[in-house]
Amino acid sequence: MASILLIKTSKTNLPDKGLAPPLGILSLIAYLRQHRPNDRFRMLDLRTTSDYAQALAAVTRDFQPDIIGFSSLTIEVDNLHTSAAWCKQKFPSCIIIAGGPHPSSFGPQVVSDPNIDYALAGEGEIAFLKFVTAIEQGNRAPDISGLCYLGRNGQTVSFPPNQELVDLTTLPFPAWDLIDFNQYVDQRMSAISHGKYAVLFTSRGCPYQCTYCHNIFTKRFRAMPAGRVVDDLERLINTYGIREFEFFDDSFNLDYDRATAIFDEIIRRNLNIRILFPNGVRGDLLDEALIRKMRQAGTVYLVFAVESASPRIQKEIKKYNKLDKIKENIRLAAREGIFTWGFFMMGFINETRRELWQTAWFAITSKLHGGFFFVVVPQVGTELARQAGLNVADYATIKATDYFATKNTLARVSHYELWLWQSLTCLVFYAHPGRIYRITRDFPYSYSVFFIKVLRSILFLTLTFFRNFIYALLPHKKKGKDS
Repeated sequence: MASILLIKTSKTNLPDKGLAPPLGILSLIAYLRQHRPNDRFRMLDLRTTSDYAQALAAVTRDFQPDIIGFSSLTIEVDNLHTSAAWCKQKFPSCIIIAGGPHPSSFGPQVVSDPNIDYALAGEGEIAFLKFVTAIEQGNRAPDISGLCYLGRNGQTVSFPPNQELVDLTTLPFPAWDLIDFNQYVDQRMSAISHGKYAVLFTSRGCPYQCTYCHNIFTKRFRAMPAGRVVDDLERLINTYGIREFEFFDDSFNLDYDRATAIFDEIIRRNLNIRILFPNGVRGDLLDEALIRKMRQAGTVYLVFAVESASPRIQKEIKKYNKLDKIKENIRLAAREGIFTWGFFMMGFINETRRELWQTAWFAITSKLHGGFFFVVVPQVGTELARQAGLNVADYATIKATDYFATKNTLARVSHYELWLWQSLTCLVFYAHPGRIYRITRDFPYSYSVFFIKVLRSILFLTLTFFRNFIYALLPHKKKGKDS
């Protein structure tokens, strides 16, 4: 029997309610409970506390872990290493392992920290189960998919990830009993969401080859059956009183018939819920019939990840969006009363002024209710990063990721001009009278929530504008400019 503590790291030392419940950890615990029912588990989300050391001390006061696992994003790397150091000092004989997107990209760098014994890349359920079993049996050098550690000679031992993938049809219900849903009610991944909610991952994997994307779950699409998805929704409703749900799939509607069946079953059971898609819907695979079913089933928010309106850049980043089809589907969704949101990226490699204008004009003339205009920041481990000349040697600096500001640019304009394109596009986009009217008309919550969200958004955009302005004035490397 093992005692296992799993920890979600934070990007700050302040409470962070801007992110979702740690579904990856909850799914991992549920899977281990199914296969190792005698083990003991604790879960700690450091994003919900302002003092990580105090929170760690509280959770370990009456719990002596044999294994401590961290789940971490790259932006949370500082908290990962400081928390691991605290745990290693308090429990020197405890095994410490790190997983999630950051260790998946930086396994050798992570295990170079003497406070972290192992890193695990890729999908976690099967690999972590094997890891716990091996450690319990005294095997400190197991051959497990995705595992990385330092060998006896000090050389890094690393195994390729995702050699065994879990069957989603048999994946147990996440361990929702370990969290307080009331800790996750403020801003979150969906820009307009409000109140208590739950998140779902009903499929894994995406066959598309977008150059800016990580490959955590492989390119093989796997999905839960429609009936199982709706059973999970109903269980969350009946057990925890949840009425609002966010879907986090990478490619939710890749299987058109499955997506249709999910909405049909929600309608048939008359669940009376709100559904939000903050990512993971392929906009050019939608059609009018599916959009109508989405709305009938309770969909109130839908993101269209356009990225760029330049056909050349669509080809370069291997997104291959059908831009005319997406624009039409945005119109159809807005007509149905779904609050539509756009994701746009500005500053791709060799992007010109003409291409920046194409993206700006697409957004401004669309029927989108809102949108985010991000600066391109290549993530190490992606094809885009390799094209930009970034590699794991940039480990010490890559943690400074900021998608709203940058001191450098990959485009054929200076970072000052890129900031100007970003800011002016945002300003003209939100100042459009028709957009202001649609936002007011279609906002799916009460007017009190509406005004809170609007004021918060105005404050955020204003602060971002002035911060970017300051960044733009700082010295920077000049790039060649497009004429």
